[in-house]
Amino acid sequence: MNSAAELAHEFSKLEDDPFRYNETATVSLLIAAAARVELLALAEFVSTKRVQKLPSNGRCDLWICGRQLSWAFEVKQIKYRGGVHRPATILKWVEKACQAARELTHHEADKRFGLLVISLHDAEQIEAAFIKNLESIVSKVDYAWQIASGSDFTGDTFLLFKEVHKKRVAART
Repeated sequence: MNSAAELAHEFSKLEDDPFRYNETATVSLLIAAAARVELLALAEFVSTKRVQKLPSNGRCDLWICGRQLSWAFEVKQIKYRGGVHRPATILKWVEKACQAARELTHHEADKRFGLLVISLHDAEQIEAAFIKNLESIVSKVDYAWQIASGSDFTGDTFLLFKEVHKKRVAART
């Protein structure tokens, strides 16, 4: 994630915030960050998903592979514009990403994650209660990362990662 923060700060020199726009721009930045640390990364790769328990062709937002492990990420992005959102609301946003990650079949990657990205760039005012609520759910996700604003042209961005696990299949007797 340090590589992603470095790239975001480089964009701030161009008077831009790569996390400001949408999921596609965010995933593109994360792919570039993965390449900087010599990982293979793909966006929108064709994958097999389980929809209503049936295999279906689909796409995964982000796939990253190292020498020994691979990770698949389903990404949801929220543009915070202000106000206070309860911890339960923030967790619902995380759960939407996790639900999409659960649809990926287990062979798509060694580990699967829901990733919620919250960009504060467009907020006129950031409520302290929102930040407190956001911090209160950090213990309910597997990884949380804050990329601090690098200039007047960027806003803080939060990335919340939650791993989804394969469901155990009961042995047939």
